[in-house]
Amino acid sequence: MTKMELDVYNHLKKQGWSLYHVGWPDFLITNGKKTRFIEVKGNGCKCTKGQLEMHKVLQKCFGIKTEIVRFDDIYEPKSTKEFMRNVNGRLRQAINPLYSIEE
Repeated sequence: MTKMELDVYNHLKKQGWSLYHVGWPDFLITNGKKTRFIEVKGNGCKCTKGQLEMHKVLQKCFGIKTEIVRFDDIYEPKSTKEFMRNVNGRLRQAINPLYSIEE
């Protein structure tokens, strides 16, 4: 945080506000009808305490769910097209029926 941001943070904290500066999901997606936050994790990585807290705040305050998309398996795609097919499949599983990206 810059000094100015830190001053604002401290001022708001003193006034009793809860402030969240870390933990934001990787993506905000929408199709015009539905909106979701997406958190991408791979190679055994887990959400941090700050991320999980932020996910709860986003759900409670805005009614927007955070989907966690995991890429835990290690594989070597033969091409970019194969890689994108794998990514598209994972996203489709996590956020169906919101998902609709052309391959």
